Amino acid sequence: MENPTGYGRIIRENGSVVAIVEQKDANEAQLKVKEVNTGVMVASGASFKKWLKNLNNNNAQGEYYITDVIAMANQEGFKVQAVQATEFMEVEGQTTVATCCT
Repeated sequence: MENPTGYGRIIRENGSVVAIVEQKDANEAQLKVKEVNTGVMVASGASFKKWLKNLNNNNAQGEYYITDVIAMANQEGFKVQAVQATEFMEVEGQTTVATCCT
């Protein structure tokens, strides 16, 4: 994405997805990443249930980030993959009612 402002960045190590870092928590290098999270995730219900119980709000916004489950999955040895959309409009997110309805 040319302008990833407002989106969580997909962080990779050796080509593998290891985390998603929200903009307000990103360091200078992470802010330069243009591969972003669109919010779509797939995993078993049992895995999500376990990971969601372990979420915390120790971050810049004091929020519970569902994207933290990516790092949890990696820590458990799951291989996390990202699928790249061919058209941005397929995955464009809406963060407020105002942007959704204008």
